[in-house]
Amino acid sequence: MNDKDGLLISERRPIAGSMTPEDYVNAQRLHRHSTVVGCDIASGVAALIGIALWVSGQATFGSALLTCGISGIVAVLVLDLWLLPRRDRQRQTRRGFLNARFTYTWNSEKLAAESTIWQSERAWTDYVQFKESTAVLLLYPPDSTYEIFPKAWFEDSKQLDEFRRYAQQTHSSAGSTV
Repeated sequence: MNDKDGLLISERRPIAGSMTPEDYVNAQRLHRHSTVVGCDIASGVAALIGIALWVSGQATFGSALLTCGISGIVAVLVLDLWLLPRRDRQRQTRRGFLNARFTYTWNSEKLAAESTIWQSERAWTDYVQFKESTAVLLLYPPDSTYEIFPKAWFEDSKQLDEFRRYAQQTHSSAGSTV
């Protein structure tokens, strides 16, 4: 989106900030979302089959399946609500580079990043996937990692919409929203 001077909004107002433990947790939750849904469905099905078997007289096998199903659901909850936040807070405390300030600028063709420890520049089409939640955006380069963009870093909805439009140019432009 061009302003009255013909410049892209982001060329005048880059996004910048430092990651918080909550940003990392939100990114992990978004990244793992489809896996968690699959685990919850499988655990729920196992629990329901266990109940059906238990009611039909096969108490031993039914109890085992019911226990597995409930354990799976509890394990996902413990991981999501306790382990991930704890691990990310510890990781951020131990590793100073996670507290670095990141600055991103972009135009219609590429995204540039800069921090005290690295610089990069990549074409939007080099990214293979884009995901979005209410708190963060994730862009996936082809090396099986992801880059986190907290929505709080964007100054306004115009800037966020511009970034989102370019991010959706990825090879897998499904742009899943959670």
